[in-house]
Amino acid sequence: MLCVNEGIPDKLSLISCLKELSGRSGLGAGKRLHASIVHSQVKTDVAVSTALLGMYGRCGHADEAFRLFEHMTERTVVTWNAMISLSVRLGYVDHAQQSFQQMLNEGFIASTGTFVSTLQAVSGAATLNDGVRLHARIIASTLDSDLIVSNSLLTLYCKFGRVEQAQRVFDGMPQYSIVSWTILVTCYSQQGNWFLTFQIFLDMQTSGEVYDQGRYFAGESGEVEQQ
Repeated sequence: MLCVNEGIPDKLSLISCLKELSGRSGLGAGKRLHASIVHSQVKTDVAVSTALLGMYGRCGHADEAFRLFEHMTERTVVTWNAMISLSVRLGYVDHAQQSFQQMLNEGFIASTGTFVSTLQAVSGAATLNDGVRLHARIIASTLDSDLIVSNSLLTLYCKFGRVEQAQRVFDGMPQYSIVSWTILVTCYSQQGNWFLTFQIFLDMQTSGEVYDQGRYFAGESGEVEQQ
């Protein structure tokens, strides 16, 4: 990679290079860049450190990501979002929830990206209790009207088979997307309620949207841009 071969580029180019690295093939280049950054003027830059964090997450190197995060002298909401997101992606859902709580304890305000990633974490819990508490926090933050957050709430309740709660979330949404409709249709169909499945399907067609089950499954595992 050009960034690795030519040393440390400017800050924006460096961040761009780090964002391109992923998977096992990108880990070696990422580590070489990290080693160069340690001896550069941007070693304590929060944006660069956050980009490094994301790189280790995409490369599946959780231990290095956690170690880097602990040694950061400055963090932003984007940094916390990156940590929560990579923890969920790599299967450390308890760590994701702990990071969310620590973020709040340190006075940071949760964003759309924070809530979406944390909702993915609580979706893997044994019970819905954590999800209900998180939903209450979302309402208090006024981000319950955010389309992406609402779709994540729909997915949460659908995973636990709580159709009534999912319907209440849907009814309270100021706007819908094809993902919103698809999650709700899938939710009712998974419960075997074919009458309401068909009714919502017709409502969706009336709204001009087209059902796509792939959107539901993509929404379960998709990564939200950190905000």
